[in-house]
Amino acid sequence: MCTASTWEAAGDVERHLLAAHAVRLATAAPVVFSHLTAAAIWGWPLPPGEWRVTATRAPGSSPPRYLAGLTLETAALPAGDVTTRRGLAVTSPPRTVADCLRHLPSAHALAIADGAVRAEAAGPSAVADVLHQQANWPYARRARERLMLVDFRRESWLESASAVTLWELGLPVPTPQVVVLDAWDRFVGRVDVGWLDQGVVGEIDGRVKYDAALNGSAEAARRRLVAEKVREDRLRDLGLEVVRWGYQDLSQPHELAQRVVRALARGDRHRFRGRFVVAQDRQIGFRPVTPTL
Repeated sequence: MCTASTWEAAGDVERHLLAAHAVRLATAAPVVFSHLTAAAIWGWPLPPGEWRVTATRAPGSSPPRYLAGLTLETAALPAGDVTTRRGLAVTSPPRTVADCLRHLPSAHALAIADGAVRAEAAGPSAVADVLHQQANWPYARRARERLMLVDFRRESWLESASAVTLWELGLPVPTPQVVVLDAWDRFVGRVDVGWLDQGVVGEIDGRVKYDAALNGSAEAARRRLVAEKVREDRLRDLGLEVVRWGYQDLSQPHELAQRVVRALARGDRHRFRGRFVVAQDRQIGFRPVTPTL
C-alpha cells in the first residue's frame, strides 16, 4: 500500500518502483519487469523525467489485463535471463542491458549500459552473449554497435549521453575521466573527458555537480564557481583547449558538435606542458590507473 504522502515524498525513480509494485499487485498473470524498469530495479542511471513501467511476458502465456501506464513486450524468457530483486521478477543484468541497447534511445541505452558495467553487474562479454542469443531479434545489430561504446569510466547519465550523441554525429569518442598533471607531475584536475591526441579536454556540467554549493550558502556557491574558474585557467595555462557543455546543449546536438569540432581544430597536443593519466578500459572489476602519454 502506497500512501499519498509516500508518493509525494518520492523522487522519479522511487515513484517508478512504486508503480512497478502496483503493477505486480494488479495482475495475476506472470510478467517479468524489463528494459528501463529493470534498470531502475537494479539501481542504474536513468534518464530525467517519468517513464512507463515496462514488463515482458513469454510467448503463449496468458496476458494480464490492460493496465494504464504499462508497456508489455512479448519475448522469450530463458530461465537464466530471469531473477528476483526487491520482491519483483526482473530480467537479469546482462539481459536488461541487452534489451535496453536494442530498444531504448541511444543516450538512455548507453547510460544504463555504462552504469551496469560500472556497478560490476554485467560485463560486456556477458551482454554480448545475450545479444548473440538475440541475433535475430529486432534491433540486435544496433545493440551490438552500441555495446562497443560502453565504458565503465563514465560517471553520469550526461557523460554517457554526450558520448553517444557525439559519436552518432561522426566525432571521435573522448576518453572519460582523465587526470591532468603539470610538467612537475603535480595534480591540476580530473576532467570529464579528453581528446588526448588533440590536446583538448571537455567539462560536462550536470546539475549534480553544483547541487552541494547551490543548496548551501551564496558564499559556498561563489567559492565553487571561483574554484572552477581557477581550475579551468590552470588547464588552459598548460596549453590545453577546454570546451564545456551541459544538459541543455544535448537538445541542440549539431550546435554542440560544431563547438567540439572548433575546439579540436584549435587544440594542439604539442602545446600541452604536462601529462595525462587515464584508467585502462579493462574487463569489469579491474580498474588500474596508469600513466600514459
